[in-house]
Amino acid sequence: MQQTFYRTSPRSIDLYKGELEALTYPEDGAQSGAYAFYDRYAHQFNTATEADTVNEGWGFAAIVGVAAQTGAAKAPWTARGAAIATPASASASKPVTVTLSSPDGVDLGPARVTWEAANQEPFVGGTSFTFTPVLTGPTWVDAEAMLPDGRRLVAATQLTAQ
Repeated sequence: MQQTFYRTSPRSIDLYKGELEALTYPEDGAQSGAYAFYDRYAHQFNTATEADTVNEGWGFAAIVGVAAQTGAAKAPWTARGAAIATPASASASKPVTVTLSSPDGVDLGPARVTWEAANQEPFVGGTSFTFTPVLTGPTWVDAEAMLPDGRRLVAATQLTAQ
């Protein structure tokens, strides 16, 4: 795409001269420690000269059209609550494992679960999450399970670390 962009609008590239190449790290021609080719370019966003913008729009429209004809499009869904099981006791600075379950019997096996907890980085994984509480006292934990068909289940709880 970079060559196509350059050929169709060279004047916009001339404005930057060598500035874009100087911004990349490591250098574009680095002999050691170089990144993959596609990670080293400062990509220029210009919808007038990039064919992929239009193609993505058409592709999205096609996917929506096909999805609208499936049975899932006609099935009503109301977001359901899930439950997070926590241990009876927790200690600060010691790992704790919490588990997500569905009280309605929805199979969470194929779900993509996003976990968040107080003073923790978000984690995307399965139905269990192990983290270490940083502080003593109440610690909140949230989970959102996204099923392959787009349905979601959410849960939130709190545990007390001592």
